[in-house]
Amino acid sequence: GWVHDQAEEEYRKVGERLEPLIDAAVRAATGPGEAGGEGSGAGLWANAAPFAIDGVPAHGVGPRRASDERVTLEETPEGLRVANGALVVEFDADGLVRSLRDLATGRETVPPGCRGGLLQVFGDTPRRFDAW
Repeated sequence: GWVHDQAEEEYRKVGERLEPLIDAAVRAATGPGEAGGEGSGAGLWANAAPFAIDGVPAHGVGPRRASDERVTLEETPEGLRVANGALVVEFDADGLVRSLRDLATGRETVPPGCRGGLLQVFGDTPRRFDAW
Protein backbone atom coordinates (compact mmCIF):
# COMPACT_ATOMS: atom_id res chain seq x y z
CA GLY A 1 0.00 0.00 0.00
CA TRP A 2 0.91 3.63 -0.28
CA VAL A 3 1.77 4.01 3.43
CA HIS A 4 4.37 1.25 3.12
CA ASP A 5 5.83 2.82 -0.03
CA GLN A 6 5.94 6.24 1.64
CA ALA A 7 7.69 4.81 4.72
CA GLU A 8 10.32 3.09 2.55
CA GLU A 9 10.99 6.36 0.72
CA GLU A 10 11.34 8.27 4.02
CA TYR A 11 13.77 5.64 5.39
CA ARG A 12 15.81 5.88 2.19
CA LYS A 13 16.05 9.68 2.53
CA VAL A 14 17.06 9.47 6.20
CA GLY A 15 19.67 6.82 5.34
CA GLU A 16 21.17 9.05 2.63
CA ARG A 17 21.58 11.85 5.18
CA LEU A 18 22.86 9.71 8.06
CA GLU A 19 25.37 7.42 6.32
CA PRO A 20 27.91 10.21 5.60
CA LEU A 21 27.56 11.47 9.19
CA ILE A 22 28.07 7.97 10.61
CA ASP A 23 31.08 7.38 8.36
CA ALA A 24 32.63 10.71 9.41
CA ALA A 25 32.04 9.97 13.10
CA VAL A 26 33.66 6.53 12.84
CA ARG A 27 36.66 7.99 10.97
CA ALA A 28 37.02 10.71 13.62
CA ALA A 29 36.92 8.13 16.42
CA THR A 30 39.28 5.58 14.84
CA GLY A 31 41.68 7.71 12.81
CA PRO A 32 42.47 7.51 9.11
CA GLY A 33 42.21 4.09 7.48
CA GLU A 34 45.03 2.41 5.66
CA ALA A 35 44.77 2.39 1.88
CA GLY A 36 43.11 -0.74 0.57
CA GLY A 37 42.51 -2.24 3.99
CA GLU A 38 40.07 -2.33 6.83
CA GLY A 39 40.66 -0.71 10.17
CA SER A 40 42.69 2.38 10.70
CA GLY A 41 46.24 3.57 10.72
CA ALA A 42 45.92 4.27 14.46
CA GLY A 43 45.03 0.63 15.13
CA LEU A 44 41.59 1.48 16.45
CA TRP A 45 38.38 -0.25 15.40
CA ALA A 46 34.72 0.65 15.86
CA ASN A 47 32.38 -2.08 17.08
CA ALA A 48 28.65 -1.55 16.52
CA ALA A 49 27.73 -4.95 18.00
CA PRO A 50 26.08 -5.24 21.45
CA PHE A 51 28.97 -7.46 22.62
CA ALA A 52 32.77 -7.23 22.61
CA ILE A 53 34.58 -8.50 19.51
CA ASP A 54 38.34 -9.19 19.47
CA GLY A 55 38.82 -6.99 22.54
CA VAL A 56 36.88 -4.01 21.16
CA PRO A 57 34.08 -3.16 23.62
CA ALA A 58 30.41 -3.33 22.71
CA HIS A 59 29.24 -0.13 20.99
CA GLY A 60 32.74 1.24 21.43
CA VAL A 61 36.10 2.00 19.90
CA GLY A 62 39.38 0.40 20.86
CA PRO A 63 42.43 -1.53 19.71
CA ARG A 64 41.67 -4.87 18.12
CA ARG A 65 43.31 -7.92 19.67
CA ALA A 66 44.89 -10.21 17.10
CA SER A 67 43.33 -13.64 17.05
CA ASP A 68 45.46 -16.74 17.58
CA GLU A 69 42.88 -18.86 15.78
CA ARG A 70 43.80 -20.05 12.33
CA VAL A 71 40.96 -20.41 9.84
CA THR A 72 41.07 -23.23 7.31
CA LEU A 73 39.03 -23.62 4.15
CA GLU A 74 38.81 -27.02 2.52
CA GLU A 75 36.94 -28.17 -0.58
CA THR A 76 35.06 -31.44 0.02
CA PRO A 77 33.02 -33.70 -2.29
CA GLU A 78 29.86 -32.22 -0.71
CA GLY A 79 30.95 -28.55 -0.87
CA LEU A 80 33.18 -26.58 1.51
CA ARG A 81 34.40 -26.94 5.10
CA VAL A 82 35.50 -23.94 7.18
CA ALA A 83 37.12 -24.44 10.59
CA ASN A 84 38.62 -22.02 13.11
CA GLY A 85 39.47 -24.06 16.19
CA ALA A 86 36.11 -23.35 17.81
CA LEU A 87 33.66 -24.30 15.05
CA VAL A 88 33.52 -26.44 11.95
CA VAL A 89 30.98 -25.35 9.33
CA GLU A 90 30.20 -27.46 6.26
CA PHE A 91 28.42 -26.01 3.23
CA ASP A 92 26.69 -27.94 0.45
CA ALA A 93 27.03 -27.19 -3.27
CA ASP A 94 24.18 -24.64 -3.02
CA GLY A 95 25.96 -22.69 -0.26
CA LEU A 96 23.61 -23.86 2.49
CA VAL A 97 24.93 -24.98 5.88
CA ARG A 98 24.94 -28.80 6.12
CA SER A 99 26.65 -28.89 9.50
CA LEU A 100 27.72 -26.45 12.21
CA ARG A 101 29.60 -28.18 15.01
CA ASP A 102 30.92 -26.66 18.25
CA LEU A 103 34.32 -28.29 18.79
CA ALA A 104 34.39 -27.61 22.55
CA THR A 105 31.17 -29.54 23.19
CA GLY A 106 30.91 -31.66 20.04
CA ARG A 107 27.37 -30.35 19.64
CA GLU A 108 25.91 -30.41 16.11
CA THR A 109 23.48 -27.50 15.65
CA VAL A 110 21.96 -28.44 12.27
CA PRO A 111 19.42 -31.27 12.62
CA PRO A 112 19.91 -34.32 10.35
CA GLY A 113 18.39 -33.78 6.91
CA CYS A 114 18.04 -30.02 7.43
CA ARG A 115 20.00 -27.10 6.01
CA GLY A 116 20.81 -23.74 7.57
CA GLY A 117 21.19 -20.35 5.95
CA LEU A 118 18.27 -20.56 3.54
CA LEU A 119 17.12 -16.96 3.12
CA GLN A 120 13.47 -16.60 2.23
CA VAL A 121 12.30 -13.10 1.36
CA PHE A 122 8.83 -11.84 0.58
CA GLY A 123 7.20 -8.45 0.23
CA ASP A 124 4.98 -7.75 3.24
CA THR A 125 2.63 -5.32 1.53
CA PRO A 126 -1.08 -5.32 2.44
CA ARG A 127 -3.43 -6.43 -0.36
CA ARG A 128 -6.51 -4.41 0.47
CA PHE A 129 -5.88 -1.94 3.29
CA ASP A 130 -2.86 -0.40 4.95
CA ALA A 131 -2.53 -1.84 8.42
CA TRP A 132 -0.71 1.15 9.85
